[in-house]
Amino acid sequence: NKPGRFAGYDPAQMYAEVHLPVLTKGGLDIKGGRFYTLAGYEVVPATGRPLLSVPMMFNYGQPFTHFGALSTLHVTDKFNFYNGIINGWDRWINHTYKWGYIGGFSWTFNDDKTTLATTVVAGPNQFPHFLPTNTAIQPTGTPVTPPAFSGRRDPMYASQNRTLFTTVLTHKWSDKLTQVMESDQAWEPNIPFVNGSTKLTNESWFSFGNWFLYQFNEKFT
Repeated sequence: NKPGRFAGYDPAQMYAEVHLPVLTKGGLDIKGGRFYTLAGYEVVPATGRPLLSVPMMFNYGQPFTHFGALSTLHVTDKFNFYNGIINGWDRWINHTYKWGYIGGFSWTFNDDKTTLATTVVAGPNQFPHFLPTNTAIQPTGTPVTPPAFSGRRDPMYASQNRTLFTTVLTHKWSDKLTQVMESDQAWEPNIPFVNGSTKLTNESWFSFGNWFLYQFNEKFT
């Protein structure tokens, strides 16, 4: 786009959701559209995070949004089970993308003092066609395309399954003090053009985060 022109609109969330009183006492929730990811402790809106600033594990290691459909089965009032189909990390509607998977569970126990949540996100996440070399802003995690490959189809797209596991453990030590721990593990095969190389590269990344939250009163933590 030329300077001064609007580049477009990227809706963070835009989905429909329905609750079905089936299968269990708590029922089943189904939503479709674009929605925030389940992965990780911190969320995109600043009002939902303990700190305005975010760690690198949030900026670079996890997706922000997905486009697809997600079901939440309330097995009990303490245990939820998630399953869904998505078209990658931070993507919009595109028929050339292959569908991936998102799922996991959350379990509250120990007299509601402890919650364990695990999420897995898996599926192709490179672009089906290599980006043009004149792309002004490269998406996070996308290698810069050599001119000879600009716009050509990526023959390895279907085998570039990026897999991410996130585990979040939350424990209330007291009415005032809460501890949150998060661990992430991810890997991705057959990545082209890493550091300018024409060979395919396998990459992996890992992270760990810990938060202590002390609530002085209802308005100050």
